[in-house]
Amino acid sequence: MNKETLQISTGDLEDELRTFGLSNLQCKILLLLLKSGPLEASLISQTLGRNRVEIYQALRCLSKLGIVEIKLTQPRLYSSADSKTIVQILLNKAEDQVRNLREKSGSLLVSLGSIESDRRNDDLGSRSVRSLMTLKTGSQVKEYWRKLTLSSKKEIICTWSEEGLLALFRADFDSLYKICAQNGIHVLAIANITRRNMFEAEEFAKSVKLFHSTEVEFSHLFSIFDDRMAIVDISELPKNNFEVLLTNNKLLIQGLAYEARKLLESSELAITRIDYLKSNGFHKAVSN
Repeated sequence: MNKETLQISTGDLEDELRTFGLSNLQCKILLLLLKSGPLEASLISQTLGRNRVEIYQALRCLSKLGIVEIKLTQPRLYSSADSKTIVQILLNKAEDQVRNLREKSGSLLVSLGSIESDRRNDDLGSRSVRSLMTLKTGSQVKEYWRKLTLSSKKEIICTWSEEGLLALFRADFDSLYKICAQNGIHVLAIANITRRNMFEAEEFAKSVKLFHSTEVEFSHLFSIFDDRMAIVDISELPKNNFEVLLTNNKLLIQGLAYEARKLLESSELAITRIDYLKSNGFHKAVSN
């Protein structure tokens, strides 16, 4: 391999390493150590033409990551880990960053919704309704929920946790879905049915197509109205007030619809679950 080829391939490698979050200098040091073996910091500084303070800072970062090893000789020698270890460590670092971003995405969505809520338009029929709107009071949530439910034309898809199904009846929201069902609107609900909410589930199943799935507890809790609007629960139940996100963002609604389809794969008809609970003697306890 001639010198020109070596320079081109090294440049490409530096670009690839930078995608994993390494700085320009860290990339150069790592590749130098891989090529040359253990080196003193002074020799690294001379070879790369950078001052020793910068070199030491970069070496500390690489050592902290675990891809550069320090040999406590006099003077100290720095060497790179093997290539397989380097790639695995960088992959783990990238996966941790993605995981942290996913964990923060929920609060980011809420924050963006709060900004949008400052510009909201109360007329749900207007095209100027913002794509995100955070509703934080019980009365505000009930008002929008009632408007959305009763203005639906074709289909409503909703998910309810164990506590959420109880809250549905406490807020008298179940009557809204019954009205929709009576008007020929297809209402599909997925809930976690337990002995605590079996009575409510039995009543709810009389007017809507209700399914049971324990996976709901680990899912977003949401309602989709005609693929045009959705309400997403972002609060922890039980609470005196709800905190939800109202959206007409098409991509978000499509994602929720996909999640509903995945939940249905682990679901069974509510009547099966209710019959099982009755056979285990829970019905009387709940009814009382």
